[in-house]
Amino acid sequence: MTTLDIIRQIEDALFGQLDYLASAKTFLPYNLYKEDKTGNYILEMAVAGYNKDDLSVEYVDGRLTVEAQPSSAYPENSLRWVHQGLTKKAFKTVFPISPVFLVDEVTLKDGMLKITFSRNPEKVTKLPIK
Repeated sequence: MTTLDIIRQIEDALFGQLDYLASAKTFLPYNLYKEDKTGNYILEMAVAGYNKDDLSVEYVDGRLTVEAQPSSAYPENSLRWVHQGLTKKAFKTVFPISPVFLVDEVTLKDGMLKITFSRNPEKVTKLPIK
């Protein structure tokens, strides 16, 4: 195996991972914004077709995990697809969130999962400069 072959394998692996990450990002579009009025941060995820029983949200050690294990949307052998453009598949998405935030509320309405965060004043500490 030549050096060029090794470089090509590394490039293939890197581009494969980037492609995977890009597709994972676009599978579940999301918004993250801060409300001026309350100072809360809001994470919205488009989860059309999923219901509350399909989804789970967990916030542990600065990691927000949104996961879906959907029930079967359609009977297995009773359909012959002409076109299937909508998918309802299992997923797991992890967001790093600073531990100075608390999750205040999680709601699901009109296909949007909305997670509201606020600062936890007990976790915010001013460090002395030495």
